[in-house]
Amino acid sequence: MRHWIWLVVPLLGAGLHPPAAWADLRRELDSGNVVAISVPAEQAHRARALGLVDAPAARVFAVLTDVPNYVHFAPRIAEARMLEGSGQGLYELVAKLPWPLGKTRARMRLQQGRRGAVYVARWKMLEGTLARYEGAVWVKPWGRNRCLVIYEMLLTPRLPVPEALLSNGLRRAVQKFVLALRQRIVTLEHG
Repeated sequence: MRHWIWLVVPLLGAGLHPPAAWADLRRELDSGNVVAISVPAEQAHRARALGLVDAPAARVFAVLTDVPNYVHFAPRIAEARMLEGSGQGLYELVAKLPWPLGKTRARMRLQQGRRGAVYVARWKMLEGTLARYEGAVWVKPWGRNRCLVIYEMLLTPRLPVPEALLSNGLRRAVQKFVLALRQRIVTLEHG
């Protein structure tokens, strides 16, 4: 049970309470749905998506940390490049976001590692057009040749954006990213 603590704490913070919510969450994930939630954050907007991917955790994590190739699958990413390092390094992303944000640039530091069987990557914007942008992804083996991906984004725009618009948009963005990741894995596996 202690292996679940990394998942329990964020979900409790999001208002999902065991045991009934666990059964519902498991059903949603097993049926192929990507569950996306908005999570309260101080002076920022945070959203988290959970979804199962039919591939080994190491393979999925390799795709997630290959940031320059985000242009081939990640929604709204127009440019992605490594500035220094490999894997753990400095990257720049340019995204075309909906109004009122528009073209957005972020120079960010990526750190990655493992906690037991769970792969973890975290990124934080060092400079860019947003006031704050950071996130994390956790990839946990889930049976044979399958893994659970938890993808989280936190951002604060520099200009005023209606709360509901930003919250809903961010929740949809993390959900679409996990769906696009699934498709990228299929494309890489089957051509």
